[in-house]
Amino acid sequence: MKIGKVDTKKQVALVAEIGNNHEGSVSLAEELIGLANEAGANAVKFQYYKLDLYVDKSNLERREQLKKYALSDFEVEKLFSFANERGVHLFATPFDLDSASVLSRHAKTFKIASGDITYTQLIEYISKLGRDLIISTGASSFDEVEMVINLIESIWKLNSKEPDLAILHCVSAYPAKYNALNLRVIGEFKKRFPNHTIGFSDHTVGIESALRAVAAGAYIVEKHFTIDKEYSKFRDHALSCDFNELKELRNRISELEEELGNGVKGAHESEISNKKIIRRSFAAAQNLHKGQVIRVENLICLRPESGIPSNDLKSVENKTLIRNLYKGEIIQLSDLI
Repeated sequence: MKIGKVDTKKQVALVAEIGNNHEGSVSLAEELIGLANEAGANAVKFQYYKLDLYVDKSNLERREQLKKYALSDFEVEKLFSFANERGVHLFATPFDLDSASVLSRHAKTFKIASGDITYTQLIEYISKLGRDLIISTGASSFDEVEMVINLIESIWKLNSKEPDLAILHCVSAYPAKYNALNLRVIGEFKKRFPNHTIGFSDHTVGIESALRAVAAGAYIVEKHFTIDKEYSKFRDHALSCDFNELKELRNRISELEEELGNGVKGAHESEISNKKIIRRSFAAAQNLHKGQVIRVENLICLRPESGIPSNDLKSVENKTLIRNLYKGEIIQLSDLI
């Protein structure tokens, strides 16, 4: 999957989730997009909804908060224009069909929230758009994840679409505690869904869990991002990264990728000079004389590997010496016939 300029088959993509941390301010949302890009995020994501199609009218407190944070269609268009002008990959999580329709005019990538993994109508609608799709899996079982993957793939196949799909391990707690993370799920996802990108949507405080997720095999890391952790009493600010943390996370992911390497085992260039020093050669176990036939009991193995390597017994055993050797002297092929 391409996230901005990053191919997640080769490199970890960092997505800055501004969510509703803009609190309904387009200017703050634009500032967050710019800062996330400056900090090194490969993409920025926000959340988009039509309140009456999202939250029950009896849930007054939640509706009052979300009403303040809601963006209009025009404001969404303005955010995409702002991001496009700056070369920022911007996308969103729609929470209803109308919002998904608006986003279809702007976004190359869509995100399905963990809570909507059973919202079949929304998933079907977005899948039919044929765009790259990211799904969070908080509070879901393997069976539920497999069902939604099968649904998406069947729609794409029917419509001859071949977008990319990413599956994010997620814990739907705010903040999520370390003992709830179960990061081994990332490896299990990689086994079960080898054709798709596997990532991690992080709701913990701090950046360490995101780094551990990369070590566990995540190739997308989604992390909430805020202008200030104490900007307001809105829950998401406290569990979000600020600019310095996001920048540190990007740098440390890059360092970690270098440490993780490509998984191909072999001698690194930094090991070449030490290779022969730490390996062994056959040497005389006692004083040996010219014309003697070498037996195993006549041999010991000593560092360095400056003679016959210690795994090449056939080149030494039953060979005849053409010169005398002192105890501990390394044997050369030229000493034998």
